[in-house]
Amino acid sequence: MSSDYAPTANASKILTTDPTPTSSLSKSNDVLKSAIFNDQSILEQAEGIRSSVISFLVKYELLLLHITSWAIQNYNPLHGKDESHIDQRNLPVDPDVVINNRKINGSELVKFQLHRVAFTSNNDFIALSNILNNFENIVDPSVIECVKHTTSGNDPKKLNEGDEFRWRVSPEKSSGIRKIYDVEKEVQELFGDLTQKVIDILSKRRFDVRIIKIDMRSDTVEFTAQTLWDHPYAGRRTWKLIKEAENQFVMETAEVNTFPWLPDLVFELLTNGEDARLNWEKFLRRFVTRSDFSAGNITDAGLLRGYTIYGDKDTIRNDATVQQIFPRYSDLSNEFERLNI
Repeated sequence: MSSDYAPTANASKILTTDPTPTSSLSKSNDVLKSAIFNDQSILEQAEGIRSSVISFLVKYELLLLHITSWAIQNYNPLHGKDESHIDQRNLPVDPDVVINNRKINGSELVKFQLHRVAFTSNNDFIALSNILNNFENIVDPSVIECVKHTTSGNDPKKLNEGDEFRWRVSPEKSSGIRKIYDVEKEVQELFGDLTQKVIDILSKRRFDVRIIKIDMRSDTVEFTAQTLWDHPYAGRRTWKLIKEAENQFVMETAEVNTFPWLPDLVFELLTNGEDARLNWEKFLRRFVTRSDFSAGNITDAGLLRGYTIYGDKDTIRNDATVQQIFPRYSDLSNEFERLNI
């Protein structure tokens, strides 16, 4: 376990007892030098200890500032936040975490996910397209809550470019939050005295996306959302409804993103992103099967549970599924290419 993310119980005391810990360390070091100036090996050991302590304090302070910023963003009720793109670099220095005995460099980690379902429906394509105007109600509230904020001037009964959606995690509904409590010791090793505050915020997580494009054609409708600054991910997700033949359709959704916030990265790795995966599985299932939506029948559920891959940008780029999807979704491929600028 990297000591960078395992502050001791005394870490907060070190930060608050002496407002200038480096000056105290400097004085102590001067006394040490005067007492043992003729023993170079001891001097070198003392310098090493001093440097290690200062490095620890700096990294702990950066971690504290990072989590404070994350908490402020989570509780910010305002709309119109800045966009958060895949190349956002928000993590504190040396963002390596060890989860399940795997050391992961959070600043290099990219996630790609795809869900797809084929189905039949007696509704025509226009009727199915109009169901998407009810996006927030297609989301299954037993997994996560979704509330629409219609941008001024837009029709509130339609899905519009510029509309924002706020997602709300509930500790009673989130299987991931329940698992976090089960592995609280691992979280404690990462966040030390900050652990309970981190878990409390994760259990009340709030975050936003903004619709940046809607493309409606005779046999397809596609729309894309950009994550905003408070989101656990930094990147984009796209949804697409496709008419393949008379009464035969495909609905799919795909995303590519990185992890701008350390607590959300840890939550994702500890839970394998199960809440997000389940959300989109149920979204597609509800869209297809509910009588007040498509009233259809699933004909191919091979990717209904989703395909997910984590890795650095080269791993994602070389993945066979990604290579099939990116050419069809320019919004995703363009976002991904920001990692190469």
